[in-house]
This record gives sequence, C-alpha cells and structure tokens, in this order.
Amino acid sequence: MVLQALLSYLMLYEVIDSKESILKFQQILLIPALLVASYGIFEYLLGFSEGRVVSFFGNPNYLSVYLLLFIPISLGLVTETSLSNVKRWFAGIVFIACSCALLLTLSRGAWLGTIVALALFTVLKDKRFLVLLLIIALIIPFVVPDYVIDRFKTITSINSNMDRINLWSTTIEIIRDHPILGVGIGNFRPVYAEYAQGKLMAHTHNIFLQFTVELGIPGLLFIIYFLYLLGKIALTILKKYDFNKKGGGLVLGLIMALLALFIDLQFDFQIADRPMAMLILFLIVNSAFLARDDSPLQQVSRVEDFANNN
Repeated sequence: MVLQALLSYLMLYEVIDSKESILKFQQILLIPALLVASYGIFEYLLGFSEGRVVSFFGNPNYLSVYLLLFIPISLGLVTETSLSNVKRWFAGIVFIACSCALLLTLSRGAWLGTIVALALFTVLKDKRFLVLLLIIALIIPFVVPDYVIDRFKTITSINSNMDRINLWSTTIEIIRDHPILGVGIGNFRPVYAEYAQGKLMAHTHNIFLQFTVELGIPGLLFIIYFLYLLGKIALTILKKYDFNKKGGGLVLGLIMALLALFIDLQFDFQIADRPMAMLILFLIVNSAFLARDDSPLQQVSRVEDFANNN
C-alpha cells in the first residue's frame, strides 16, 4: 500500500500541469459528489436509513469524510471568477446537496471540521459571507430533524463521548506497553480486543494515536513531520495567492478541504479506506503543485500585480 501510494502520487503529480487541469479535475469530481449526496438525501426521505445516512458507502463516517472534502471545494468553485455562471451555479448546487447530506450522517467530527473550514474560508475570502453563514446557522434548527439537533448538542458532552474516551485510554495503555515499534501495521484490531476484553475496533479514531500505536515513536514522528510539511505547503499557498483574483476560489477551497479533514482526523481515521486515500492524495498533489514557485497560477498572479502597479 505504501508503494502504491508513492507511485500514485508521482503519477498524479505528472498529470497536474496547470491550474486549468486542476479546475477540470475538480469540476469532474463534483459530478459523483452530487450523485453521492443526492442519494444520501433520497435515502433519508424514503426512510431507508436507520438514523444515519450512508449513501453508497458502508459507513456514515466514510460518507461524511467524502462530503466534507467537497463542501469547501464546491464553495471555492462558486467564487471562482474564471468559471462560467453555469459551472458556478452547478458548484453551488453541489455545495447545498453535500451540506444537507453531511448533516444527515450525524458525524460530529466532520461537522466540526466543516464549520471551522467554512468560517475561515469566509474570513479569508470575504468577511461579508459571515453574515450569510450566521443566517444559515439560525435557519438550520427549524428545518433539520430534531435528532440532528440533539446529536449536535452532544459534541461537548463527556457522557455521550465516553466510548471514544475509553477507546483512547485503552490505546494509550497499548502504546505504553509497545512504545518503540508499536504493535505493527494492521495489528491494532486484534491487540485492542485483548486489552478491551474482546471488544473490536478497526482503528483508534485519532490520526496521531493510530500511527503511534501501530508504528511506535517513529510512526508518531513521521506523521508529525508529514503534517508539518503539509502545513508548510498550505501556509505557502495562503501567503502567495490573492483570493480575490482569478484562481483564488480554487486555491482557498482546496486548502480549507484539507483543514476540515485534519480536524476530523482528530476524531476519526477513515483515510485507511483506499478510494478515500486516493481522493485525499489527489488533493495533496494539487496543493504541492500550487505551492511551486513556477506554478502557472503564481506566474499569472505576478503578471497581474505588475500590470496593476504600473
């Protein structure tokens, strides 16, 4: 899987050669995103779901991660001035559909990540959007099911999150017993069952604990360094691009999608799913390309700045 990830990254990096290619890929990806979100809403309306919609996924948390990536991206494309009005309207429809479907997943970590990402998006893009977000926040309690509101209220409840707290506590106990090399990749499930008296868990619901428990201290250092590099790329992009110019929506939506994912990964670990991992890898490749000094988008931005100043 590691080799597959490396080769996939290299291939994707070779494919991405311009801002236009990134825009094209993202617009294409909006089509299945709309289908996935629409089916999740359809599933709820017909009563197919048992409290939490899953759409075409087998787990609502997988669906929530998929949706939280496309909510900032679609919003970014809505504000992307280089796109036609038809394409921007389509991105707006995707944004609304994905947002509605995300509410129905009841995935609190994804909710938190999306809220923070959208709030920061509006601050960086146009603070007037904050008024719109406030209006939406005031309307939501009157249009969503009561169980969604009840679920949201449990985000800060210790009793409602006791299962997650117990999971983390047991994971830390395992780490204490295997601090150097961990229990090995893919071995968390059986080892956790030994410590938790037969209870099965696929993962730790936290990216730092997951790497530490399976790979020990080297794993923790690796993921910290990897996220540091990714954060450095994100900051480079945020500093170099003017979000009110051509390409600004594309760039900001991409960075906010990765931010939403990072927040969700503090409470979940759905990136272990291969299709989801490939999608996230594609977004990371986009970020790496846009951070390059010779990125065509940066060259266009510099030319525009020069023209405006002269």
